[in-house]
Amino acid sequence: MRHAQPGASPSQAAVRQEIILCADDFGLSREINEGIIGLAEAGRLSAVSCLSRAEFFGQQVGKLAGLSLDRGLHLNLTEPLPDKAFCQPLPHLICNAWTRRLPIGLVVDEIDRQLDAFEAACGAPPDYIDGHQHVHQFPMIRESLIALLQRRYPACRPWIRCTLPARFRPGLTWRSQFKAQAIGGLGARRLKALAEAAGYATNARLLGVYGLAGGEQAYARLLAGWLACAAGGDLLMCHPAAAVTPGDPLGEQRWAEYRALADDRLPSLLARHRLLIGRPLNSRQLA
Repeated sequence: MRHAQPGASPSQAAVRQEIILCADDFGLSREINEGIIGLAEAGRLSAVSCLSRAEFFGQQVGKLAGLSLDRGLHLNLTEPLPDKAFCQPLPHLICNAWTRRLPIGLVVDEIDRQLDAFEAACGAPPDYIDGHQHVHQFPMIRESLIALLQRRYPACRPWIRCTLPARFRPGLTWRSQFKAQAIGGLGARRLKALAEAAGYATNARLLGVYGLAGGEQAYARLLAGWLACAAGGDLLMCHPAAAVTPGDPLGEQRWAEYRALADDRLPSLLARHRLLIGRPLNSRQLA
């Protein structure tokens, strides 16, 4: 993995473990894009998950080029975006996936379109794949996704986000930890097994799950708790924005996340827990 946290000496780097700090939802609004770009330029992120068919994706994704981070496809099957062929509310998608009643042809076509849009804007395949609301791990979808990746990219293998949660920790709220366990229970172990069997690497565990509410101070406390239990290869997801997007029900909390992640105290917090924000050079190095 390549270090994305500036200012670390070789001796420090030798004793620090690298985690992936990943911002989701790039492309959903200008405010989200600006927040993610600003944090990435400051070395506070090492991966950006992109909604490739969202309105504001193509307009600003070029600003991520040249930065030390991975650009991934944030597979979306639940967010009603313009010109979208397949979309279901999350509860319906979960039910239909687990009862194996999804129109899988439509799902595969939609994944193909999102990969096409990503490549058209970025000029390359995604470095990794994850899912908006973690849809990439659901039954039927996960098998179809891996088969499609094998067909499209036989010579390069994007890594795949795994949602296995960290163990329960006293410093984190029970509500956030229960939600993390629930998300992981929707397909994390099976997806990881399928990915590894097909030669795709994954991150170790997923951190950053909470109710997406509470304000800056509450988020800062959670962030400290996640970093305290993080280990090498873990992925900490976030949802920052440089300002509140009008009409976004999560707008205030996205801005709160941005302020906490941009805080001058973050580097010392990382150092305290012997962590570095890093990125994978290729999928094999994550395995």
